[in-house]
Formats: sequence, C-alpha cells, structure tokens
Amino acid sequence: MTTQAQMGYGNKLQYTVDAGLHWLDIAEVIDINGVKLSCGTTEVTTQDSLGKEYLPGTVDSTLSITCNFVYNTPQQALIGYIETSQTTPQQYRILWKDLRTWGFMAYATGFDVDVKDSIKGTFNFQITASVTYSENSH
Repeated sequence: MTTQAQMGYGNKLQYTVDAGLHWLDIAEVIDINGVKLSCGTTEVTTQDSLGKEYLPGTVDSTLSITCNFVYNTPQQALIGYIETSQTTPQQYRILWKDLRTWGFMAYATGFDVDVKDSIKGTFNFQITASVTYSENSH
C-alpha cells in the first residue's frame, strides 16, 4: 500500500478580521504545533461503585506556532492582541497545501521571542469552542 503521508511544508496559519472575507497570512511560519486536543475527566465515584468511575469533561484545544519574526506584518497585530488582553477571540484557520482547512476561534495568549542566529517568535493560542474541518475551501 502506498503511504498517504504529506510533507509538512506549504501550509499557512491565517486570520481574518472581517468574518472570512479576507484572510491574512502569519508571515514565515516555521512550525505549526497543534491543534492539540485534550479531554479532562471528572470523577463520579460513589459509595456503591466497584471501582473509580469517571465522566468525560469538555475538550480543551491549544495551538502554538513558531515563525521568523518579521516587523510590520500581522505578527505585530497578534502581539497587540496579547498586550491589550483582547476580550473577543479572533477567527483563525490552518490552510493546508491541499486546500483543506481547520478553522477555529482563539485568543492569542502568549508570545516568546528567541534571539540567536535569527529572531524567532513562538505564539500560543487558546482555542475556544470547537475546531471545524473543511475540504478544499480556499
């Protein structure tokens, strides 16, 4: 059987400020780490239980990206959202090179800069609600 694996380049992280009419690329993304999904549990063990019992909780989703830091790009807007403690989530999407998308609402929650050979920045996002998956929706 031939593999269905894809190379990890050619993908974009984008955001919109006009409900998806126009999408802005986050410049020079090196790594997209996530979407990371996790589901907590709540213990519901009673005196009648034969062992510990659990119920699934809500799904928690996060994302982080590392990019070459480029001034005067949408990256600076993300830093502004973090600095002003934005109160409204932004609409983001990962645009895969085969034109599938993963869309989500998220808060930019952190930025770390690394100055070594080149200036790189890592942005962290807390996804709110659920991720939507679309086929060929460029």
